[in-house]
Amino acid sequence: MHEAFARWLDDRGEGDELVGTHLERAANDGGDPSVRTALAHDASARLATAGEQALLSFDHAAAANLLERAAALLDEEALDRIEIECSLAPALRGVGRLDRAIELLESTAGRARVTGHRTIELRARVELALPLVTGGQLTAEAAAALLDEALAVLTEADDVIGVARAETTYVNLLVGNGRVDEAFAHVERADAAYRRLGRSGQVDTTAVLVALRGSTTVQEAIRACERSLAGQSDNPRAQAYLLVYLGVLCALRGDVARAREASTGARSHLQELGEDVGLGTSAALLLGATEAIVADWSRAREVFEHGLDYTRGRPQHQDYRAYFLARLGEIELERADPHAATSLAEEARGLAIPGDTDTNVWWRRVGARALSATDQPRKALRLGREALSIADTTEDVLLRSGARLDLAEVQLRAGRRPEALSLVREGLELLDRKGAALPAEHARSRFAELLAEEGGRGAAFAAAPLERPT
Repeated sequence: MHEAFARWLDDRGEGDELVGTHLERAANDGGDPSVRTALAHDASARLATAGEQALLSFDHAAAANLLERAAALLDEEALDRIEIECSLAPALRGVGRLDRAIELLESTAGRARVTGHRTIELRARVELALPLVTGGQLTAEAAAALLDEALAVLTEADDVIGVARAETTYVNLLVGNGRVDEAFAHVERADAAYRRLGRSGQVDTTAVLVALRGSTTVQEAIRACERSLAGQSDNPRAQAYLLVYLGVLCALRGDVARAREASTGARSHLQELGEDVGLGTSAALLLGATEAIVADWSRAREVFEHGLDYTRGRPQHQDYRAYFLARLGEIELERADPHAATSLAEEARGLAIPGDTDTNVWWRRVGARALSATDQPRKALRLGREALSIADTTEDVLLRSGARLDLAEVQLRAGRRPEALSLVREGLELLDRKGAALPAEHARSRFAELLAEEGGRGAAFAAAPLERPT
């Protein structure tokens, strides 16, 4: 009965999920082994297709459900099942089941290697790359070498989805190491691969993130984000994350009202979509950053503490936990409690992953300012210089400018005014070139006395107006 109904639905043009669900019931209820096997393969193919579409739409919960069911219908050693599990793993990761995703990928890679399917093995290892880097089990350099090898093999095999996933993974690896401008080429290649699959706009959110972090001006990044929002009207998850980025960008420009509107809308959409993982990790990072940019420290604390609560007891999100601790330390500095800031910076240091550039810069920045405020200038200068040295290995304009301005504060407290002025000028030049008007205004206010007393160029820097949006 279920099989007949599935065929009738298929003839009427119903979707793969509904047809596959009835074929799945038919396979599970069937008596004849050969018929049951044929139905299972048919059902698996339909459910896998629906699951892939859900994954491409960032609906990780639906994708995980559909792909798990599709895989379960096939023998463990079946090639189709191994391929399905390559897609299942990122869906599991998207719903917070990282340990299960890693276990599955290691098994998938091993079975593919045994059966001689090199492309599928490499697709599994591509999906493993970022979790292993985050967990400190693989260096960024080794991950890049793996991705280079995978892209060569997958491109030659014309494995389009494999290339798309590998290029996207490369982007995330480079962004995590601050090599954001370099990531643009991989964004374009990922976009080209997805377009071959009939999926335009698939990397829109990634492209905006790269623009936010790199040398692209704030105004150009806002325009790119607005174009992507217009093109993603039928993709609520992509829209929600684009609004997160728009909030940060508008805050940088000094359009606080629009930044608030975008952030509030993003949070509301993510809650409606049940994006608990995002709200506790990546979205929390950026929503909190927006509040910090506009200097609403109470709201920033609320967002970062929510992230801290979410990551508690979830070792797979240790990198986010370390970052939230460091940013909470920054808030304690704004509340004039350097001892609490020191404690939070130390806790962040203990959890920071070696390859996590952002966190390793942030805990040092916070620690340097806190030590400086408690009359420990030598230790403060050492940490501040370390933060700047790490930041300068990146192309992240905001990270580099922030490290300079925080070290300038430490230098100023140590009585090194010329060194402090030089750092402030460099930091302001970076912010002005980026078009980050509000952080630049805050920096000029923070160092107004130093800039003004120097005269000449320093006075001009101190007097530069904030460019308000029209």
